[in-house]
Amino acid sequence: MTHLPETVEAYLKQSGMTASAFGRAAMKDPNFVFRLRRGCGWHSNTPGKIQQYIEENPPQGGEA
Repeated sequence: MTHLPETVEAYLKQSGMTASAFGRAAMKDPNFVFRLRRGCGWHSNTPGKIQQYIEENPPQGGEA
């Protein structure tokens, strides 16, 4: 997952989930997406955690 910010934003759009809810659910950090949007870096294991969360929780609603 080389484009982590784009992947997260696409998931938020497809699911209709708020940024803070996603951060809390995927990373146990409600500010995760906000820091990602500001260009802050992430740990080497973060993409794997995000990918696992997305695979286990496919988008159900939101914008098509």
